[in-house]
Amino acid sequence: MLDFVVGGAQLCHALTARETEVLRWLSSGKSDRDIGAILGISRRTVHKHLQRIYEKLGVECRTAAVVRALPFLQKTP
Repeated sequence: MLDFVVGGAQLCHALTARETEVLRWLSSGKSDRDIGAILGISRRTVHKHLQRIYEKLGVECRTAAVVRALPFLQKTP
């Protein structure tokens, strides 16, 4: 799970391991179709993961999700 904490305050609910994995591939510039192929899931499932990620991060698009998460993604292996 990936927790988003800024200045001691939790930024959002923790992302699941799968949501974090999807977000990592998204930050690498992969499309829903590419992410699905890499993870062995459907494009629709990727889209549902992204919807939950956007909600948890308080954003509305792919770019904003990556910008919001990038500092945290760079810290974790």
